Amino acid sequence: MRFSVLACALAASLLVCVSAVSPDTFDDAALSGVYWGVSVGGSLGNEASAFWTFAFDGAGSYTNAGTWADFSVSSQEASGGGSYAVAADGGISFFPGTGGELSGGLGQAAGAAVFGDVDTQAGQEIGLLAPWAGDKAVADLAGTWYWAGYMAVAGDRASGLGTFVFNEAGSYTCTVDVSAFVAGPVADVPGSGTAAAAGGGAFLLTGFPDDPGQSVSAGLSADNRLLVLANTDEAADIQAGAMVRAGGGHTLASLQGKYRMVSYGTPDGGITRQAFLGSMTFDGAGGFTVTGTLSDSLLGGDLDKSGSGAYTLDSRGLGTLDFDSGKSLALAVSADASFALAARTHSAQEFAVLVKTADVEPSSPKTGQVPDDPSTPSSPVSAVSEETTGCFVRSAR
Repeated sequence: MRFSVLACALAASLLVCVSAVSPDTFDDAALSGVYWGVSVGGSLGNEASAFWTFAFDGAGSYTNAGTWADFSVSSQEASGGGSYAVAADGGISFFPGTGGELSGGLGQAAGAAVFGDVDTQAGQEIGLLAPWAGDKAVADLAGTWYWAGYMAVAGDRASGLGTFVFNEAGSYTCTVDVSAFVAGPVADVPGSGTAAAAGGGAFLLTGFPDDPGQSVSAGLSADNRLLVLANTDEAADIQAGAMVRAGGGHTLASLQGKYRMVSYGTPDGGITRQAFLGSMTFDGAGGFTVTGTLSDSLLGGDLDKSGSGAYTLDSRGLGTLDFDSGKSLALAVSADASFALAARTHSAQEFAVLVKTADVEPSSPKTGQVPDDPSTPSSPVSAVSEETTGCFVRSAR
């Protein structure tokens, strides 16, 4: 499978729905109901992607179930559970029943959260959760979306950012820019395919240009603003990423304030894996600062990182993140600027998801819907490979 195909399939990070509360009133109740989850990570020369459902009880306990694939196996089912704690500032700690801890954070206005495993050198992982709301129709996907994601196949890695357009019947076209370690950067890669309802509110995206038989699992958020995707049906074809609704009328001032951030990738084709969890703050005038924790498979885990740079943004919500260190990522901002996606498209392989932690309450907060038995949601689910070391991988063991 070529990376022109992979680019059209991705979309990854971890989102969690929250209530319309001020940042100093967050507690465990801010995370409740059923959520889609995707994650990507790796350890010991292996990488994995996963597609899950999570059920949070709003009181510090969760269950999860799903499927995962890595370089050697596919469609592996897993389930588990554990506890979690939400701090007053929206920070989240996850404690799987099998041990260990994962960190993350809620984004208030976006009703979302991100998480990452960045504490050790042994494994790196990031993920996203999106609130579940029962069955969805392909017409709910209609419109223009921005996508960013990461993909890994034997011998190569890639990241990309692009634009997808869905019609009411579920057919889509896409144009993406991709940076592959072996193949190099490729701009304006075209593609097309279809989305089909898979039951329980999930979708399958199929019909990619050079591999019509492949399918990618996708979960649409309750408010139809976020789509999380992962491939778990094909071994040695690791994919994860996210899509956000596109819109116009943006200026530099559209990006203002603090965003929680996760990123995952490799600077050298997979020899080194890196995962980052932290925050990026925009000044609304073309500048940003970033701070957080990095795990590097060669240099170690729990590494404090900070930096700054400049950003560009056109009226469509497309631009760049240009770090003072010389690193540059393509940037895409959602219609309401609650989310931002970024990816390397010219060198190295990395993608990032940013979720705004707003100073004001969201106009229409959503929460995940709780079924009669939250421990057994009726929607399709998936998991992360045991080769990774993240919280939700451990919970599945």
